[in-house]
Amino acid sequence: MLRRGIHTTARRWLLLACLLSALAVPSGAVAYTTSSGFTARDYATGFSSLACCNWGPIGLAFDQSDNLYVANSADGHIYRFAPGGGAASDSTRVTRAPLGGGPSGLAVGRDGRLYLARYGAGDVVEVAAGTGEIVRSVAKVPCATGLVVDPASGDLFVSQNQCGSTIWRISGFANGPGTASAYVSNVYGVDGMSFGNDGTLYAVSNGQVSRIGGTASGSPGAVTPIVYIRGADGVAAGVAPAGGGPAFVVVNRNDGAVTRADLTANPITKGDIFTGGSRGDFAAVDSSGCLYITQTASIVRVRPSDHACDLSPSTTGPPPSQPGVVMDVLTPLRALRTSCSASARRLVIRLRQRGRVRFRSAAIYVAGRRVTVVRGKRVTAPIVLRGLPRGTFTLKIVATTTRGKRVTTRRRVSVCRG
Repeated sequence: MLRRGIHTTARRWLLLACLLSALAVPSGAVAYTTSSGFTARDYATGFSSLACCNWGPIGLAFDQSDNLYVANSADGHIYRFAPGGGAASDSTRVTRAPLGGGPSGLAVGRDGRLYLARYGAGDVVEVAAGTGEIVRSVAKVPCATGLVVDPASGDLFVSQNQCGSTIWRISGFANGPGTASAYVSNVYGVDGMSFGNDGTLYAVSNGQVSRIGGTASGSPGAVTPIVYIRGADGVAAGVAPAGGGPAFVVVNRNDGAVTRADLTANPITKGDIFTGGSRGDFAAVDSSGCLYITQTASIVRVRPSDHACDLSPSTTGPPPSQPGVVMDVLTPLRALRTSCSASARRLVIRLRQRGRVRFRSAAIYVAGRRVTVVRGKRVTAPIVLRGLPRGTFTLKIVATTTRGKRVTTRRRVSVCRG
């Protein structure tokens, strides 16, 4: 994040100035360059960015079904992309109104809940995955920036960027406010973080990538600097071999490059695997171990071209055992109970997949009658149902995956019943 070397008060004024600036949306395809053995392509595009600061999407996280959530610092919205990606638009935007407080890092917990770090508000909150609404406050952390989940304990870990020298651990937040305690101190300017699959925490501090003992290790919180990479921001670790320790780390840099550092060499060797980007901040890794990086107005997928992806997935918890469809009702149910005219009996729903599947189509049934069928990208976009019947009825969704499997969900809805 672009906050290094600025006094706290001045930095906050700079952030305010950026938020008041005109939004700029870069257009046209970007020609990326990759080193031999790697490929890169746009995965999610069309994000707005702040002209003053070159900021756009920063926070990103996969859920256990490989839906990608993105927090855009420029417009305050959270977007969700089903596997395969897409474009930032009304159909992929989850939030109804911009979230204040400076959205920054995103993480999905082992319980499948979505958590957001807010730099300006100095807190971590739970956000409803279906509507983007803030559900509750989890903890107060000044200048909360990076946010990751410990695979060993399920606790949240939060960085502070230039506001402090502490990495905070948030525990006991399952059913209410959590407890924030200092896990690492005297490491100034920590920005991006990630956990390796062996529970080791990796953190970037003013370009310095450090290895930090995990909660289940013999030396929890012990900091070991491992490599310096200019402009380093987001970080991801390779899958740890049986002998312990990852073979490599990759970092997303502010200057539009991604660097891979081989930790098995002595001295450590490093080289760029991606160049020609705009501005990088955080990074995330999907269930297949492939890398996704933020840029000024897009999310780019970077992966090996000659072998399987080999990074540690950034989301803990197993995927659902059976594929399914989740129905999010976006219309306040009070409006359905009190609005009885045919034109006012209007319901907006949204579908998302459970499990690592993609939907080809979805049929919507109201009180046993099929009212519409949506296909392609429209399946996960908001769906408007009008002229609903009075009384209580069943709303049924029958979705078909790209492999031909049908999954069904039902929900009872009451209209004009006070």
